Amino acid sequence: MSGSQSTRAANANPTNGREPQNSLMDELSQIGLRLLLVFLAYNIMQGFMAPNQEPGQAPQPSATVRWANFYEDGDVFDWTVYISEKESMSAEEARQVTPDWIGESMTYDFATTNSKQFEKNFTLSENFRHGNGSIWMHMYVSPKQTTSIPTMYVRHGMVEWRAKDRSKDTFSLLEKREIAEEEKEVIDSPAELAGNSDTPVEYVRYWKPELYLEYVVTKDKLQKGKLLPQVEKRFTVGPHAEKYLPPIFVNEFWLLKENQIMVDASVEQVSLKLVIQPMSMMKLNILMTLEQVWADNPVMPISDDEIEQVKRTLIETNPWLLGLTTVVSLAHTVLDMLAFKSDITHWRSVKSMEGVSVRSMFWKVGMEVVVFLYLLDNETSWMIVMSAGINALIEVWKLRKAVTFKSFGKVKLFKFIPWFEYEDKRSYSQSKTKEYDDQAMKYLGYVLYPLVALYPLYSLVYEKHKSWYSWIISSLVGAVYAFGFMMMFPQIFINYKLKSVAHLPMKAFMYKALNTVIDDLFSFITRMPTLHRLACFRDDIVFAVFLYQKYV
Repeated sequence: MSGSQSTRAANANPTNGREPQNSLMDELSQIGLRLLLVFLAYNIMQGFMAPNQEPGQAPQPSATVRWANFYEDGDVFDWTVYISEKESMSAEEARQVTPDWIGESMTYDFATTNSKQFEKNFTLSENFRHGNGSIWMHMYVSPKQTTSIPTMYVRHGMVEWRAKDRSKDTFSLLEKREIAEEEKEVIDSPAELAGNSDTPVEYVRYWKPELYLEYVVTKDKLQKGKLLPQVEKRFTVGPHAEKYLPPIFVNEFWLLKENQIMVDASVEQVSLKLVIQPMSMMKLNILMTLEQVWADNPVMPISDDEIEQVKRTLIETNPWLLGLTTVVSLAHTVLDMLAFKSDITHWRSVKSMEGVSVRSMFWKVGMEVVVFLYLLDNETSWMIVMSAGINALIEVWKLRKAVTFKSFGKVKLFKFIPWFEYEDKRSYSQSKTKEYDDQAMKYLGYVLYPLVALYPLYSLVYEKHKSWYSWIISSLVGAVYAFGFMMMFPQIFINYKLKSVAHLPMKAFMYKALNTVIDDLFSFITRMPTLHRLACFRDDIVFAVFLYQKYV
């Protein structure tokens, strides 16, 4: 491997900049993001306040042992960094090759001169490009003009192996599916070469274009058993257990997977940005707490996609706005709970369906079921799937207040789909409400039905899907997302005709109206297409109409 100083190469991940195909996922991701921000903030605070020992671990008798730092404030040291295909590199081997980067006369403090940034291009060897090897970073840190401080060594892999997720592969349903030639060339992973996998799995290598090496600067004596367990493991204690070497933390927190570069036989050169800088103990504690939460949390498992979204939000959002958003997220959660409680209380006491759009309730049940099936098909976080499932069950429960179900299967929907036979409640059927509801649905159908019919055809021709089932579900959920808000207009029409909104759960409605304002705030910190960001304000218009009707 050879390198030359230059600007960063214009390598790009093929998926960079790709907008989500289904904007509904952006809307649902906002829910997960709010909960994750609150959950992570809670875990960070708990990490600093909780007892610093592993669960079930007995108190250590050596808890009074204190370690002093080998490095004192202002101590001078040098460092060298090597990029090599060799997995290990001894100090003797390092002296025989030319370092890729050298840092001289660095001081052990937070001086601004200690923050260094470098960029370099590396030419990949033929053996690496056509084989199954990897690339490693080796770093040596040695004190200057003293032998009392041991030399520190850090090794880190610059290539990440990822198993290609075939469950998310999509293709055009109208074209013959052909596997591209480049997809047929599968690079055997180390596990496959060892014969550890019976089922062939395609592994892809990704190059990490950024490397942050941060050394912890602290003057404190550290007491054994008083540090967070995941932090204490980072410190190396000297041979006489009296002093410690400050850890050099390879910080990949800000490295998004979408910025990593897929490396195959066609890639001849990659670039690397190296950043070396000091870091505080507080920063190390926060990062290690987050890593612990993400790695193993049975209470609230977090997927890789959710982690990426949180990282992206932290990177792209102003810290003050992010702090405000986290606080407001708590308010959003409280409002959600209050709206849920008020809604259930209202419907439990409902005796008459006069003034309520029952036809919209049927559509609401269908939309909730479609969203639930769509989330299952896309393997979304269980937290969001469970929430969608509960919403669907609640809508079914509400519907039982509006109609009396008699049987299933005798009635055919569209003349071939088995459906429920039901009877409207008298308070609905023998009032003007049913007449106005049917009239509103008739007018709405002139606009809604053609749009719902045309959208699946558009999706079939211009978009890719995993299967015919995925096409059906994604088309239905696309229609729900694009036109679902129109199902609120029959209720507006009934309110207009009856000149009243007394039949509506206004308390729950007001909680939901406040939450739409919070959703608008999240639409500006969550990455999404511009059209979807504008669509976040559509519910505001409908709520504004309801408020006007209540006012007049």
